[in-house]
Amino acid sequence: MNKLFVGRNLFLIDFIGATIAALMLGLVVPALNEYINMPLPALHWLAIFAVFFAVYSLCCFLIKPKNWIAFLKLIACLNLSYCVAILVLVIVYSDQLTLIGFIYFSFDILIVGSLALKELKAAKN
Repeated sequence: MNKLFVGRNLFLIDFIGATIAALMLGLVVPALNEYINMPLPALHWLAIFAVFFAVYSLCCFLIKPKNWIAFLKLIACLNLSYCVAILVLVIVYSDQLTLIGFIYFSFDILIVGSLALKELKAAKN
């Protein structure tokens, strides 16, 4: 299991995670938004970014660029930016988010942020 989270394999992990995030933010969360209460345009923008990250990561995994570390650093920085964007949205809409919304977005930040830190660590080594 440890070998899965090293080197170029991180692009595959990132692709899977971004695809799940895109599906959740684009389809599932909007359908259940009465329990979360994040404005739909915010969810759709987050889903669009997740689709972009998924495509980027899949391309990097399949193409296997020679300078893959630079590509890994970029997706790590994008993932951290995504976490900041979610945090800003949670703060801006904190008066209307439900407890389930806070929990969902907190877990999203925790998971994506952890992956980004693993990616940065892998790029450094």
